[in-house]
Amino acid sequence: MVVVSHLTSEPDYQKLQNLTFETKTTEDRAATRASWSWREVAGSALVLVCILGAYLYFRG
Repeated sequence: MVVVSHLTSEPDYQKLQNLTFETKTTEDRAATRASWSWREVAGSALVLVCILGAYLYFRG
């Protein structure tokens, strides 16, 4: 890995932008959070509660 890393050229950091959580900007995070509606958040919470309920029911 080290040899390949030294033999290849440096990556284009513009192509890596927004690829991982580490490369997200504060503006990107704010835009993502602003796009959530209360229905999506409530639906996600309901799914988590159902999973927790199934776990507690079947854990034996």
